[in-house]
Amino acid sequence: MPEWKSKEEYEEWKKKQLSQVERDNAAQTASEGPKVLPTQEEKLVITKDKVKVDRIKAMLVTIIVLLLIVIGAGGYYMLSKSKEQAAREQPTKEQRAVDIYKEQAASEQAAREQAAKEQAPKEQAARDKGISEKQVSGKVIILCSLKHHESDNYSWDKSFKLDYDNNTVDGNPASFSDTEVAWAEAHSNSEDRYFLNRQSGYIRGGVYPFTFGVAWAGHCVPAPERKF
Repeated sequence: MPEWKSKEEYEEWKKKQLSQVERDNAAQTASEGPKVLPTQEEKLVITKDKVKVDRIKAMLVTIIVLLLIVIGAGGYYMLSKSKEQAAREQPTKEQRAVDIYKEQAASEQAAREQAAKEQAPKEQAARDKGISEKQVSGKVIILCSLKHHESDNYSWDKSFKLDYDNNTVDGNPASFSDTEVAWAEAHSNSEDRYFLNRQSGYIRGGVYPFTFGVAWAGHCVPAPERKF
């Protein structure tokens, strides 16, 4: 820092310093060029251009948002349609139950038809013997060979008189249908029940209420003429 002998020297040094600063500022201004401020019209044009740019940006944002909304709505619509189509194609519980019932009914019908085909030769043979011919009147005597058990070697013969006019068997009330004759022989504490298949001649029976299931079974044919 310089030292001054008097106030005048200080003032002279200060002027030189200020002059140097001014010269430096002037040199810098000359190198950068003069600063030109925009006119009012130029400011107005710049403002309009900026407004246009902002409007364009806002329009682009709006278009993008609308496109996203449209895409989302289209996707939701397609998803709803696919769900409805799947619901229409998938059967309801009630429909599945109906289909299962129809399948079971068809299976049972096929089984009945197959059983009928297998039974037809047996029925024809029984008709040839005469026992399965439907009688609406008169009487017929049948001869039955019975066993207590199918594996039992012991058997016995028993005859029954079927009265179609009075609906009885050996004088006991009986039930006649196209396929079966059923009757019972009463005793003091029980009764013997019989069931005769009119097509095959098969007969089964038991003592009620003491026997559970079939107590005896056998086969019946029209009784032949007396030999003695």
